[in-house]
Amino acid sequence: MSTESPMDVYRAACARYTSAVVDASNRRDSAAARYRAEVNEVRDGAQQAVAGRDQAAREADAAKKLVAETDDASADIWRRLTAYIGTKHTGMTPPPDSSEPLESAAEVRSLLARTKRTIALVQRGELPFAPPKRALPVAAIVGAIVGAAAAIGAGLLLGGGSANVQAMRQAAALVVVFVGVFAGIPIVTGWLAVRHRIRARPVHIGACIGGALVAIFVLAPFTFA
Repeated sequence: MSTESPMDVYRAACARYTSAVVDASNRRDSAAARYRAEVNEVRDGAQQAVAGRDQAAREADAAKKLVAETDDASADIWRRLTAYIGTKHTGMTPPPDSSEPLESAAEVRSLLARTKRTIALVQRGELPFAPPKRALPVAAIVGAIVGAAAAIGAGLLLGGGSANVQAMRQAAALVVVFVGVFAGIPIVTGWLAVRHRIRARPVHIGACIGGALVAIFVLAPFTFA
């Protein structure tokens, strides 16, 4: 027969029951904690996925707008360039681009803006290129030719006659000489604009005026004598 008293049996049963309840409670709490952790993980993943989807949608929308903007700007640039130099030199469509790809939309817009500015300079005859080396001597030669023509013309105006007529001829000769000093400038600027699509620099204008003055001074003893 068992020597345990009923009280000992009761206490042992209560201990086993308490242990079972505590174990069950611990397992329940552990399961609840795992559930909450999984729920939080799923929720965070879902939030990141939604944020990524929204960001992708915004980037896709921005990309569509950039493509449309780039297409319109490129078509406008190509039309203006074709109108300027003709399809014989450009073709109907741009050739494939072999340059390095641009990294951002800002770089694309910057490239388009620079291209538009260059085309505008071309259309105004203000290409940002250095003038040809022969431009300076050509400007001097043009100035000399015009100055020589002015000196000869002024010499032809001078001649005999009454005092009033002589005064009028002298005044006309001075006007011809003065105009002849600067008359070559439009020729030089027009030649540079039409032939080379650039503006005349101050040095070209100075060379033109200098050539005219030299020609007038050289011919003065012969034409104004």
